Amino acid sequence: MNFENLSEMVRMHQYEEVKIIGRDVCTHGKNYHFAAMVRNGDAMQVYVLEQVEPRRRWNPEGDRTMRQQMKGTVSASTAFINQLKTGSQVLQATTAQGSSLNQEDTQLLLFFAKLMDMGWKLPQDSPFGQADWSCVECCINSFQVPSEKLPEWENGCLSAVWGPQMQQHAIEKPVLLEIEDETSQPRSHAKELAFSISDDSGKLQEGVCYINSVRRVDVWKQDQERYADPEYKKRVLEYMTPEAFEDMKKQSARILEQSCPRGMYFLCVEYECTLDYNLQFYASDYLESAPEHKASASAIMFHAKPESDKGMHGLELKAAIIQMPVSADETQIWAELFQAYKVVPEREEVLPF
Repeated sequence: MNFENLSEMVRMHQYEEVKIIGRDVCTHGKNYHFAAMVRNGDAMQVYVLEQVEPRRRWNPEGDRTMRQQMKGTVSASTAFINQLKTGSQVLQATTAQGSSLNQEDTQLLLFFAKLMDMGWKLPQDSPFGQADWSCVECCINSFQVPSEKLPEWENGCLSAVWGPQMQQHAIEKPVLLEIEDETSQPRSHAKELAFSISDDSGKLQEGVCYINSVRRVDVWKQDQERYADPEYKKRVLEYMTPEAFEDMKKQSARILEQSCPRGMYFLCVEYECTLDYNLQFYASDYLESAPEHKASASAIMFHAKPESDKGMHGLELKAAIIQMPVSADETQIWAELFQAYKVVPEREEVLPF
């Protein structure tokens, strides 16, 4: 850092128009603070603070297991806005970026110091007042304003179209999975796993996972069938040369050999869930294994479709892949129902300012 850098940072926060908002909003169980709108020319940014759960960034030296690594991963901000609407004006977002607040982020410190000089402050009893910055993220939503004028929000008619959001809930419930083979008789009943998660309002929801079946998946066969499919090859060759296609095929085999050697299988867990969530399973050995630190890493994600639409309890039958290799002789494996997740679709609401 030097004074030239500092001068440049100060120049970056010179705006033609600034509107202080300073209002808290609680929606879908999360706290947000709309700090301000700023504009230069037809480019506008809206600064939104979001209160998040304390997160620990992945520390390659400190994470001893894959469980710690996955639980320490920082997820993206959810304070992304696709559109702002006021009256007949609809502003479409151009970009959005979010990051955790920290005292080394000189740019954001200068910005909020400038807002304070202009009269910005948090509302009395705002949850952001005493919140540690490790629990606060700032999202900068950028828009184009053809009128070169910031929209009016003071009359209470400002609506936001929030972008899709991923909701995740840790469960970490161990389960012994019985692996079926082609000669196994169909199960007469499903294995039940009860769990609880908090909904958007913080209310506890009780759920049950019914495991209908656990079967092996021959991922090598799937990979070979994909590359042998003339329709798939035809679509891919619209974007690459035949030589590049063959290279991709060889690369896929190399990656697959690392994750699931020939003669081994992944597992497909077919399940029903009483809550509107997808479930993710991991092998217990994988969760307790040491993270691999590589200079570069590649992976192939496999997906499976259930063999029928409905399960034993009349609920939608879903499928989850456990990407840890098992042999043809293994009949059971300890695993965990690790988390529940779903994508909340785009939604519009009037901001209660």
